[in-house]
Amino acid sequence: MQSQVNTDFELNDLAPAYSVVVVDDCANDFFLLEYLLKNSTQAFKSITHFESLDRFLESDIKSPDVVVLDRYMPDSTLSEARIPEIRARHNNCGVIMHTGRLTPSLRSTAAHEGAVAVIEKGSLKARAIGAMVAAAAQVGPSIQ
Repeated sequence: MQSQVNTDFELNDLAPAYSVVVVDDCANDFFLLEYLLKNSTQAFKSITHFESLDRFLESDIKSPDVVVLDRYMPDSTLSEARIPEIRARHNNCGVIMHTGRLTPSLRSTAAHEGAVAVIEKGSLKARAIGAMVAAAAQVGPSIQ
């Protein structure tokens, strides 16, 4: 007797769908990132935008799988210094720092504070952004 295997599915049918929060004061930066995520090969349950880190931290939103955090926001200090607050409130999420200007010192500081990755705005294509978010969701909970 021979068994039949159903191959009528997409690769994404097997992959988990992630929830993402983007904290960025610039609506255009959010729309571009949202476009890239939606056009990646990764599946997402939700992509939520907060214009302020304080609003995000004060919200009652369920912990996302990944937080993509803009570095410069007018209502807070440099964002990398606030990564521990995000990790304390949402301890199972991965944090990706999203910046307009990438420097080695930023990469080091953000990693030290608990970020999974630091990416420069506009430097990655949709597929790479999706893969980065999926990796952050998997690795984030294990960062202490």
